[in-house]
Amino acid sequence: MLNYLLLPVIFLLGVLTSFEDLKFGKIRNKWTFSAIIYALFVYYVFFFNGFLNNTFVSVELITIIVNIVISILVGYFLWHFNFWSAGDGKLFIAFAFLVPLSFYSVGGFEFFPAFTLLFNTFIPLGVVLFIKSLTKTNLKKSLPLIKKEFSFLSVISILVSVIGVYWFVSFVFFFISHELLRYALVLIIIFILKNYLEKSYFYIALIFVVIRAIFSNIFSLSFLIQTLILFVLFQVTRIMLITITNNDFITKIKVSKLKTGMILATNVIWKEDKCSLGNIGKKLVSPNAEGLNDEEVNKIQSAKRDFDQVEIVGTTHFAFYLFVGVLLTLIFGGNFVIRIISFFLGSV
Repeated sequence: MLNYLLLPVIFLLGVLTSFEDLKFGKIRNKWTFSAIIYALFVYYVFFFNGFLNNTFVSVELITIIVNIVISILVGYFLWHFNFWSAGDGKLFIAFAFLVPLSFYSVGGFEFFPAFTLLFNTFIPLGVVLFIKSLTKTNLKKSLPLIKKEFSFLSVISILVSVIGVYWFVSFVFFFISHELLRYALVLIIIFILKNYLEKSYFYIALIFVVIRAIFSNIFSLSFLIQTLILFVLFQVTRIMLITITNNDFITKIKVSKLKTGMILATNVIWKEDKCSLGNIGKKLVSPNAEGLNDEEVNKIQSAKRDFDQVEIVGTTHFAFYLFVGVLLTLIFGGNFVIRIISFFLGSV
């Protein structure tokens, strides 16, 4: 019953938001909020009817509630750290409301099945962006940055981060038994620490390593394999991001041509009584997934500064890829990568 009531709205929401995001660069609240209200009404009728007919399943209701609560937190978290815009976050939450639990049978997580939506969205998106960037690769610009990732200090720093942060995730999020979700959390936390705490994140991770060495055995084969897997995943992700961001998706424009909605690639800071570009100093304007507003554009253009050009990040129409992720979930009944691998290995 739920499938028949929710699936048409999923397709309608996906088509409408994808079209408007591609054409106007906006995801309107009226679509996402209408979908959420509709889903709440459907769930109310479904479970109330089940209660009256003695077919009520409390575990299913609890799973839906927990999944939605976690989805809201994740949507806010990714918006807060500029992984996507507020509109993208609300659209993800709307889809988390709408997709029935029965479509998370493969590779799903017990109390956060909507993680499958994120996985099925970001994997195709990352592959598309990476392939697109390879066609416009600027080796002179990318190679020095890639080599830097494999310098001795960088490798040591990443290994310490992997060991320390994985222990932290295992300790704090002990209720997460799925290894894939743990790996994803580790990578996200390392990226956030690396970007927001800069050099000090290494010392935080080192503290976690020392604690782990005291309370658990880190000299084992499973530990070495675990560390190697996370290190490779982190480096591959970093190389993909470097290749993507330094080719097709960052362009330089004159400050006079800055417009509302454009996304800065670097911070604008106060340095010696004038505006400059960098990370050290009082931040005047920071990169934001929502893009520059009128006030920020005027602030940059009217201020005394030591630069005439700024780097702008190309926009990604995320609504379309999120809809693709939802479709992959519906078609494959969960994690599409696991389903494909299982098909070729001859097991589900």
